[in-house]
Amino acid sequence: MGRTARSCLVGALSCALLLPAVGPALADTMPGVGECYALDEGQLSATGWWPDVRPVPCSQEHTFEVTEIGPLPADVNAFEFADRQCTDLDAWAALGVNRPVSGLVPRPLRIESRAFAVRDARGPYVCGAVVPVFNGLEDPTVASLESSVDALSRRDRFGLRYCSDAADGRRALAPPITVACGSRPRWEVISWVVWTAFYDGYPGRGELRERARELCGQARVVSVPSRAVWEQGMPMTWCYAKRS
Repeated sequence: MGRTARSCLVGALSCALLLPAVGPALADTMPGVGECYALDEGQLSATGWWPDVRPVPCSQEHTFEVTEIGPLPADVNAFEFADRQCTDLDAWAALGVNRPVSGLVPRPLRIESRAFAVRDARGPYVCGAVVPVFNGLEDPTVASLESSVDALSRRDRFGLRYCSDAADGRRALAPPITVACGSRPRWEVISWVVWTAFYDGYPGRGELRERARELCGQARVVSVPSRAVWEQGMPMTWCYAKRS
């Protein structure tokens, strides 16, 4: 679940991380935890600087909900530091979603983190949650919500599950194309297996595949992390079921 847009700025903008002084407009738009913002695609995928916009009520259409605010040290690359502090796990924990139970996350929701650095001599970073919409090989876009995540109705939560197009023989492990979770045919992610709850080190793809089929169910399609993915952070298996 990537955040690549900011990584390309390490060289060109690293010197710019001596942040400029804050002006009145920024002081008026400093974000707060729990606030919601109607950020557009450009603002969400641009340079990683906070766009200095005003919040909207979470009951109105918005694309970003703030989950965390923290200080940026003066001697770091702001974007890299913000990304390290703002992971999907951090956003899920703040919002109380996608919690593992005995190593399994049942019916995970399509919620990911986004990080920003604020142009401010005080150097805060902003972490928040978005709902990605997957478009196959094209970059994901984001969906709007009309509620804070913790106030979502059961119907709205169902709509945020991972459901992907299964028409014309499309495979579960193909680049996902988000569809409504009431559509058919569709692939639906029924659970995640969080492997760190079962193994301290990488046990090999063969053992993971066998254990994944046991945990997901023999009739399911499963993904299996490679060693490289395992070493990157939180290795997971996705358990897919086809709804025809």
